[in-house]
Amino acid sequence: MQPKIKLAAIAKNEGAYIPQWVFHHLKVGFDQIEIWINGTTDNSVKIIEEIGAHHPGKLVVRNADALLEECKIRSVNFQIETYAKVFEETRASGEFTHIFFLDLDEYWISLDPSISIKEFITRQKSFDTVSFQWLIDIPNYERDIFTPILAAENILQKDRHVKTLIAFSEKKTKILIHNSIVDDGITLLGNGDELIETHPEQEHKQKVSNEYFNETKRNIDQFFILHLVYRSQAEYVASLMRGRVHVNDNNVFKLNRFGYSPYENDDQLLIRFSESHIQEYNKEYEDFLSANNLRSLLKEAQRFVYEKCNRVLDLLDQDPSLLEIHDQQLRGVQLQKLEDTRLKSESPHYHIDVIKLFTDVLDIRGWVHDPLSSARIKLEVTTHPSNTVHIEAIERPDVLNVHPDAHLDCGFRISIKLDSSELSALDLSTLPFRIVAGSRHLKFELRTDKTITVVHPD
Repeated sequence: MQPKIKLAAIAKNEGAYIPQWVFHHLKVGFDQIEIWINGTTDNSVKIIEEIGAHHPGKLVVRNADALLEECKIRSVNFQIETYAKVFEETRASGEFTHIFFLDLDEYWISLDPSISIKEFITRQKSFDTVSFQWLIDIPNYERDIFTPILAAENILQKDRHVKTLIAFSEKKTKILIHNSIVDDGITLLGNGDELIETHPEQEHKQKVSNEYFNETKRNIDQFFILHLVYRSQAEYVASLMRGRVHVNDNNVFKLNRFGYSPYENDDQLLIRFSESHIQEYNKEYEDFLSANNLRSLLKEAQRFVYEKCNRVLDLLDQDPSLLEIHDQQLRGVQLQKLEDTRLKSESPHYHIDVIKLFTDVLDIRGWVHDPLSSARIKLEVTTHPSNTVHIEAIERPDVLNVHPDAHLDCGFRISIKLDSSELSALDLSTLPFRIVAGSRHLKFELRTDKTITVVHPD
């Protein structure tokens, strides 16, 4: 029987990586991809829906917010609970022979691009699970943001952790994050070796044993999981902002990161692909973006990553104590370089809601938010010197519904008391003022097509 394989994942604000991840795993032979979205404020759902419209039956999006809240109430692991739910639903459907759980920074890789996940399965002897070891990217200050996942030459670090392909059967199966426990199961590694637990520290074969790792760490496996922990420096810093609420972690930055310090050791492996394969792969990905109308959506999602990186820089500037608290996560990060090269807004998000004239006072209300900086924005109002200007910050919770990173008091109320000569010469279609929003990262005039509305006293 021909294998039919589902790939499932949980994603939170991963829009910038979904197109590449989906493209790659459809290319290597997965039949359907199911992504559970939780706590997401970027355009991930739009991206998934756009791809799904061009690939009917290949891509499914599920909303995991309710399940996340339930897991928090029950104090259970959200990731395991979601995986178990997907496993049982998929097994009950009878449609698939195998299932694989990966994160959005993990890619199933075959060194021989002609061997798909399907062909891998058909070549294997009988198994219940096959686990593939991580090969992790290395921090690299020269790596540009959003570079392709693979090059002709890749220096990677082998790791003891695995991710696991599961064959559906009637056997009792307990789902874990890195592996799953199958009663009387046959558990293999991607190279055909048996995955053996020799010590409880392996946590039910979620890692290979120290003994096995030390014996094989210089071996280049034909099949592995590429785990992009670091990517570029800016992406690494942005990843610190992805709060892990499902494990009741209230820290400002993620704790499961260990700095961005380039290093060399004898355990690193040089993984090679032909130049022609890399060129063809990248061309196919570019064609995939065009065919699925993803270019503008991807640019929007990538901007979200820039926003998160800048948010980290701003938080560190506003509260230097975070440098010490999160010394481990920030070790090796070139903060000044990131600050010097940060992407800045050409214009903020803003809206001028009303411009009203009450007798001799202009009342202007609106809001302004710089998505690429959390620095406070100051407004400067230019008007005739004889007029009197007062600016007041206003809380705008409605804006936070659309722009959750905006300051609560991003709203403003500007009162301009007009001099009598200015009032008599007032043209309701011509605004007698200019508003400029400024911060250390922004200077922009807030323009509007609105005209003055006269409010007559009762």
